[in-house]
Amino acid sequence: MRRATLADVPAVMALKESLRMDPSRTMAAEGFLLGSSAEAYAHFVQGAAFRLLCAKESSEINGFGIALPDAMLRASEVWERRHEIAWTEPDLLASLEARKLGYVEQLAFRPGIAARVYAPALAMRLVEDLEEMGTELVLATTVAAPFMNAASLTLMATVGARVVGRVEEQHGAIRLISDVHLFSMAEFARLRDHSAPRRFRRIRDTMLRLVRE
Repeated sequence: MRRATLADVPAVMALKESLRMDPSRTMAAEGFLLGSSAEAYAHFVQGAAFRLLCAKESSEINGFGIALPDAMLRASEVWERRHEIAWTEPDLLASLEARKLGYVEQLAFRPGIAARVYAPALAMRLVEDLEEMGTELVLATTVAAPFMNAASLTLMATVGARVVGRVEEQHGAIRLISDVHLFSMAEFARLRDHSAPRRFRRIRDTMLRLVRE
């Protein structure tokens, strides 16, 4: 696992093109992407937490993850649409706007890669990158209907994230419904440093091994 560079953008784009949304399958294993451009990925390289999962033998990119720190999140289309989210608590958005936030933007893996093992580990590394940037609260969205993109659901459950909203968006002929998840960096740090359950430790051990390789 390593940080992405501008030289990696073409390979990231190629992987992204191989993961186009397909409503004929659940898409829970390796996930799918909805349309970042090469320019967007270059922008992410320069300011986001952007990690690659590479094959040991060939250095081929088998997956990648992106998380946005506070300033990039607030400049994003996701943040522009925050008032379209059906928040579960009436005052939650106002509370979030006063905190330093992070957002898990993308997780994607090449078909055939053991994403159920690697996705939580890659996502955890992104969360630790956000922690180093001073993030207080982390948001993430996962598609819930008409099919699921479950690449980060294991991590969400492990760190105690809760669903705090739901948002709908149209992509061509398909209307997607996504859950919005929220967890605190303080709780993440407490689990890691003091009382991590077995599943949390297993994910973190995988992450540390991938970082070393």
